Amino acid sequence: SNNEISLYRQSLPSVEEAAIRPLSVMVVGQVNAGKSSLINVLKEQSVTEVDVLPSTTGFHHYNLSISKDLTITLMDSPGLDGDNSVARSLLGEATKTDLLIWVSQANQPAKSLDKKLLDEWDHYFNKNLRRKKPPVLLVTTHNDMLKPKGSWHPPYDLNDMDDKKAQSIVTASRYTRETLGLADDEPVVPIALKPGEVAYNIDTLRDILLSL
Repeated sequence: SNNEISLYRQSLPSVEEAAIRPLSVMVVGQVNAGKSSLINVLKEQSVTEVDVLPSTTGFHHYNLSISKDLTITLMDSPGLDGDNSVARSLLGEATKTDLLIWVSQANQPAKSLDKKLLDEWDHYFNKNLRRKKPPVLLVTTHNDMLKPKGSWHPPYDLNDMDDKKAQSIVTASRYTRETLGLADDEPVVPIALKPGEVAYNIDTLRDILLSL
């Protein structure tokens, strides 16, 4: 109705308010998925000094510039470990963000904790139709641990059907996306963050993050 549309428009932030608040990006994933390692890499590649914002909730916030024209608030979150209270707090914070980076181990087939939280995420936005659902960027980690093990010589052409490692990366990415119930057109970025080595595929992650 016209009255509902009018109320909805009144609830929206003004252009000035929207411009002042940096875009918020939350990193979500199971314990040991590689969230903190990914955040450290993004902080190191920030074009300006990283500002750490105080937190008492277990969520750590960082203001960083990922390009000369874009500053974001990057939020690290507690890892999913089966604790329902952690999942509830994650969901509450996630629904306030502008984008989710969902981190999942490529070499870990157990995805039930991720799937449960994503189902609750979908349910929340199905009930709250006035809220815009943020995009989800799926990132798979530990790709260097996929078969054939002991073989890691990036970069990889993921279209090379004869490269066993490349095809393992593609298979793991597809499995993770399907298991989590994400749409076929949702982006998946495979990365690897081996200590002492250059991070694999971070440039691609940054490009997709910027486009989203």
